[in-house]
Amino acid sequence: AAGGDCTLRAAFEEANATSSDDVVRLPEGLYELTAGQLPAEANGELAVRGDHRHGRSTVIDAGSNSRVIEVEAEAVLSLRGVTVTGGDAVGGGGGILTGFGSETKLVQVRVNGNRTIGNGGGISNQGALTVRNSDVETNTADANGGGISTGELTIGRLLGETDGPSLDLELSRVNNNDAEIGGGRQGLVGGAVLGLVERFGDAAKVLVHGADQEDHGDE
Repeated sequence: AAGGDCTLRAAFEEANATSSDDVVRLPEGLYELTAGQLPAEANGELAVRGDHRHGRSTVIDAGSNSRVIEVEAEAVLSLRGVTVTGGDAVGGGGGILTGFGSETKLVQVRVNGNRTIGNGGGISNQGALTVRNSDVETNTADANGGGISTGELTIGRLLGETDGPSLDLELSRVNNNDAEIGGGRQGLVGGAVLGLVERFGDAAKVLVHGADQEDHGDE
């Protein structure tokens, strides 16, 4: 397991350097990023474990200097018990950006206070994203999806050559976000999720299980 007394960035780098699955355990505290985003690479599963208070005591803060976390294509990342905040990015995913074919799971995670010039103030998803018992709130996007952007079309998806991204929301809150174009406070590109399964742009599958959402359009 990566971690110990090393810095959070060093723990990510150590985990990325091995093909085995790794666990980074974070004690309570503020982890300020001063050298850019944290990358999760496609080299085994990386699990980051914080406190057990819905992430309120273990905070990863980019200080409005960069995105917080990028989950690269085909990478696997799970976050539990942390807050992801202070992200500011160009091109989508102020807090978290997930790449094609990636798998990202958030449990008891707070994604708040992030912004982007692009889609997905809190999270921009191009892989398989699961959000459970988590909050995605008070994020801002200059384009679509104040909270979460998922399901953007590509030529490959239109031709049926690649699978679209997916979003599974369970017992989570996605509200009080803001977007300039669409999916404002609710924060999901494509507007309200009214049923158990809704396709956005014929590209993404979205499952909702008891999620608390608000649809305020382009607020």
